[in-house]
Amino acid sequence: MHRYESNAQQLGRIQLGAIIVAVIGIVFSLFGMQANLDRFFQSYLVSFVYWLELSLGCLGLLLIVNVVHGAWGIAVQRIFAAGARTVPLMALLFLPLLFALDRLYPWYAAPETLYFNTPYLSTTFFLVRAALYFVVWTALAIGVSQWLYSQDRAGKPVSQLGVARVSAIGLVFFVVTSGFAAIDWTLSINPDYFASGYGWLANARMGLGAISLALIMLALTGKVEVLEKLLKRPIARDLGMLLTANLLLWAYLEFVQGLIAWYGNLPWEAAWYAARVTGGWRWYAVGLTALHFAIPLALLIMPGFKQKLGRVAAVAVLLTIMRYATIFWVVMPEFYPLAGIHWIDVTLVLGMGGLWVLLFTWSLRSYPLLPVNHPRLPSEEEAKAETVGAAGAAT
Repeated sequence: MHRYESNAQQLGRIQLGAIIVAVIGIVFSLFGMQANLDRFFQSYLVSFVYWLELSLGCLGLLLIVNVVHGAWGIAVQRIFAAGARTVPLMALLFLPLLFALDRLYPWYAAPETLYFNTPYLSTTFFLVRAALYFVVWTALAIGVSQWLYSQDRAGKPVSQLGVARVSAIGLVFFVVTSGFAAIDWTLSINPDYFASGYGWLANARMGLGAISLALIMLALTGKVEVLEKLLKRPIARDLGMLLTANLLLWAYLEFVQGLIAWYGNLPWEAAWYAARVTGGWRWYAVGLTALHFAIPLALLIMPGFKQKLGRVAAVAVLLTIMRYATIFWVVMPEFYPLAGIHWIDVTLVLGMGGLWVLLFTWSLRSYPLLPVNHPRLPSEEEAKAETVGAAGAAT
């Protein structure tokens, strides 16, 4: 019971902090909305995409975990499930953007001025697609997670084959919808630019965010030794290798996308990159290259570095921050040729993040962090005794 209470108290403190941050961030953001409405909605879009990508990253990796059945997946399955269950919150937070389409998207404000004017960029089709995305994501997040949670209550393992089949089919729908959503909500800010790999690049960012979240939460609970004993695997090392692989995937996709635009001498693509390496954005891009790729990768490939969870979790914190900086770099140059950060950018991401963390930790506390009655675990009794969840604190 001590372990349950310890983790419940830890998550309780995180929830209290999330409430405080959410209130402060929302209040100051409302003041900022009164002062500069355009900047408010531009920053709102960046913050929304940042937290939505984290939710979708958790959903995508939850589906992958159910398909591959790796030991590391058992350790982080419930973290991904809790993160995926924040999708309904993001659906609600999407609604304010509907009142700012004319401030964000040229295809909405002045479609007659666009070089490429297609039926795809129409208000009705945009709204229908957005509704479809959230219906698919919510159904997958709630349906799959509830199926997994039912294992705790049923007293026996759920059908792993059934979960794997549903997750495999859901993964197809997830990849398609998340890729198109990235195109709709960030790429179409410049409707004359298109990159065929943009959706994959967004998916790589999602995975990077979700893995970073899992590492941070495992470091906060401090029960990795218990997990490694039960699963007979070096979980910290496995997750560190997964983080490294995802970081390399993201960097590769970024590089290839830029290389195609440069080598092909494509004017629309070149203009998109030109806006992000001029007017102060050049040094911003250099900072991203160093802090979001070079330094984290150099640390992760150091011999023995991934053996310690605390070290890998520190890199995960850095990547979590830099992921916001990357989305900021993707969106903001379309509105501001000169690089700069406004205080609204900070208050919005913190206010929205407070709500996200509050719902995430609430879901995390509702069930054991380690699945009960999982067939890969030694026994139900040992799993309950060594679980790092906080559900038992409520009883």
